[in-house]
Amino acid sequence: MKRRVVNSALALSLSAAMVCGTVFSGTAVYATENIDTAESVEDGSASSNAKKVIYQDGEYYGVGKGRNGEIKLKVTIEDGKISSIENVSNTETEYFWNKAVELFESIVKADSTDVESISGATRSSEGIKQAVEDALEQAEDHGVFDGGSGTKEDPYIIKTAEQLKNFAVSVDEGNTYKGQYVELDADVDLGDIDSWNPIGAEAKASDNTDSLFDGTFDGKDHAITNLRISENYSAEANVGLFSSLNNSAVVKNVDLKNVDIEVSNDADVLRAGAVAGDIVSGGGKIDNVAVSGEIKTNEQVKAQLHTGAIVGRVNKDGVLTNVYSDVKITAECPVEKPMVYAGGVTGVAGNNAIIANAASKGEINVKTPNNSNGNNYIGGIAGMFSGYLWNVYSLSDIAIVNAGVEETYIGEIVGWMMASKGDTSRKQLYYASDAKVECTSATGEGETQEAKAFGTTFDNIAEAASKKKADMQSAEFAAELNGNVKTMSSYIDKLGLSDITFKSWTAAEDGVILDDKDWEKDVTSADIFESGAGTKEDPYVIKTAE
Repeated sequence: MKRRVVNSALALSLSAAMVCGTVFSGTAVYATENIDTAESVEDGSASSNAKKVIYQDGEYYGVGKGRNGEIKLKVTIEDGKISSIENVSNTETEYFWNKAVELFESIVKADSTDVESISGATRSSEGIKQAVEDALEQAEDHGVFDGGSGTKEDPYIIKTAEQLKNFAVSVDEGNTYKGQYVELDADVDLGDIDSWNPIGAEAKASDNTDSLFDGTFDGKDHAITNLRISENYSAEANVGLFSSLNNSAVVKNVDLKNVDIEVSNDADVLRAGAVAGDIVSGGGKIDNVAVSGEIKTNEQVKAQLHTGAIVGRVNKDGVLTNVYSDVKITAECPVEKPMVYAGGVTGVAGNNAIIANAASKGEINVKTPNNSNGNNYIGGIAGMFSGYLWNVYSLSDIAIVNAGVEETYIGEIVGWMMASKGDTSRKQLYYASDAKVECTSATGEGETQEAKAFGTTFDNIAEAASKKKADMQSAEFAAELNGNVKTMSSYIDKLGLSDITFKSWTAAEDGVILDDKDWEKDVTSADIFESGAGTKEDPYVIKTAE
């Protein structure tokens, strides 16, 4: 039985062989090993010999043996503590059971099974305690985190590849971490893992929302290196560091280096991206993420293939800000009627999705050699796009091998641009006029096309400018992008997303990239005053408290 240490006086009264526990950072933590000496406990805190146990939030079912047979209970953990206990089934005599259930409140209040049994219903009481303890064993964090309680102020901490791997299993098993916070406290090298198990269920996202990450994952500007996935799937699959992100999920401040994803599917839809295969409709967010490496996808039977350097597909209301990719993409679909979406940020982005302050420079290759009546959508930023797009640029070279070249939509920014959201919904877009765009038929016949912003667009409401690649890797271009941020911020504010902080751009050895520094606008007289030049004849004018 697990027992909480209330204070040092009580601890000193316990024998060395007893099992003791305490509270760390507001989370119930217990010692599951013997304490060597009573003197090792001071001020209500267990010694270093005590093994900490952290409970993960969720609902857990436990079984105990009562007076007449099995007692099954549901135990709910919130903020690392027991928040409720519910009866699922039992065979106890009604009289004794009605007395014993008073124990539920006592256990919840104590956040422990170390409570007195109900007089006159002892055996039923012991069965209840056993069932709760059985559930708590399932809720224990078995090496997932280095510490923390999951709050914003005290996030769960991950320091090692083993902990990150166990975190993935935890989400697979139904811990969504909704409303909770997880942080990296060190760089993590996944090089010893032959094929990474994506965090969360890989299957169809809408059918598995109870096994998808739904909290906040903050890399704290650390790197995850050598993420490798090599798998063949026989059902719909979404793959990346995460499988799919649920609609409250946030992934931010992480650098994914040397990604190596090579996946195929011989039965159904396949989506792949370095961060995630999919973002569920409703508002998942990816912010301040850089990716480098290679992604290869192969869809053998079903037509649908979504491949993006950051994420395979972004559903309605998904938000990607401050993202940068240098990823070589190869998407292959040898069926007769392929539907291939490939992009340097995402394969496809749905209604009201946002991509802002983003760039891609990796090569994109698409192969549909048996295409007879299908469509390909290929873009330096997105294959197909139906949302808001601001302050982005692409240097991507694009190549396609396709039996039906005319069914392909290629754009250096977007392959197929859906209807706009108004005059200001797609602005500050840049692409390389000297990027290579090569289309080749399955028989080897082909052509080199002129680079253009969009393969096709519904209403032509999108402002794009072309520049030479060399000019787009200069300090002057970085300054131009930074000069756009103030206007872009005003567009974002109108959508109710004023909490977004944009990163600044800087010219580095490998081109114009996002800096670690937050963008800060230069405060000028135009920002301070309503009007005026500051002269006697034309004084500065103030109209508001702001």
